[in-house]
Amino acid sequence: MTRRQAVLAGLLAVLVLAGAITLLVARGRDHRAPHRLLAGDTAPSTTSSTELTTTTDLPATTTARAAATTPLKRTATTAPGGYAGPRGGIAFVSGEASTGTEGISVMDADGTHLRRIADFDQARTASRPDSPWFGGNGFSGLAWSPAGDLIAAGRDGKYGGGLEVMRPDGSGRRTLVFDSGVEHPTFSPDGRWIAYDNPGAHLATSGPGQVMVIGVDGHDQHPLGTAVTPGDPAWSPDGTLIAIESGDHLTLVRPDGTVVQSIPAPANTSTSSPAWSPDGQWISFTAVAPTTTPDYTADIFELHPDGSGLVRVTDNHDYSTGASWSPEGARLVFTRSTPAAGGSSPPQLWTVQPDGDGQRPLPAGPDSASQPAWR
Repeated sequence: MTRRQAVLAGLLAVLVLAGAITLLVARGRDHRAPHRLLAGDTAPSTTSSTELTTTTDLPATTTARAAATTPLKRTATTAPGGYAGPRGGIAFVSGEASTGTEGISVMDADGTHLRRIADFDQARTASRPDSPWFGGNGFSGLAWSPAGDLIAAGRDGKYGGGLEVMRPDGSGRRTLVFDSGVEHPTFSPDGRWIAYDNPGAHLATSGPGQVMVIGVDGHDQHPLGTAVTPGDPAWSPDGTLIAIESGDHLTLVRPDGTVVQSIPAPANTSTSSPAWSPDGQWISFTAVAPTTTPDYTADIFELHPDGSGLVRVTDNHDYSTGASWSPEGARLVFTRSTPAAGGSSPPQLWTVQPDGDGQRPLPAGPDSASQPAWR
């Protein structure tokens, strides 16, 4: 081999070796097409193939996946309907003496940040075709949904009322039930159902009084059970029982209408407005006692679901009614008014500890405040 041929052979060997090295490096690279980001996604993390990263330039209602091979999964952080506003406080029925109007207001637990979210509108239930006027007379019971994204409001009245739901800012207001009267709505713990009292028929089409259940979407309305008498219902925190005021006793029933237990009220009283403590260990209720002057008085009592441990929470001998528990169970809010000439003083909201101590009024707000619901 000549010297020229040897040099060419060496150069060829170098080129072959370089090509082999290039091929090996290329095979070690990922030549897949770049991952196309979907709405709510972020680029894959370089620190972990399984770590989830929340986007910063997109709405917080989605979470991002970290690797292209991870199935797309989004977790909602807002309630149905996209509501992301305040989700708690004390909702109550408020009245303005100057205008004679009634509405729904919400405030913080210390009485601050008071805002009126809805007015009572007689025309809201006037669309029922079998009645010329179906307006109702006022609100009759409020309830928070477990997620805090809805407030349910009963409407009572001689010629008709209904059941409404709305967001805590008053938006998204809609009527679920057109009926002769709806009282004391209560949500199931999963937020899918509302039970309420239909105390009796005022129109031939309304049927007899009974406790009813309806889906929050307005479908699947049905009676709680034929063995259940009409009365204010309250769903237990674990969803297994519904407490119903039944005159001189409380009745505990299962969601299928099966009667579990009857708990007598204090002697010579009748019950109303039951409410469960957040831990499910207590049921508060209003006990109404007939008197000579005034015609009756009402106070707040509580007891265990098995009927034991009766406690008289208030001993005001006035009109102390409709208690609702604070989220942690440390206090109750209730309506209080005192007998006065020709009736009673305008109702206002008070709070008290479950043992009866620390009773005090909330800061004055509207001319009247009643029927509180605390979340």
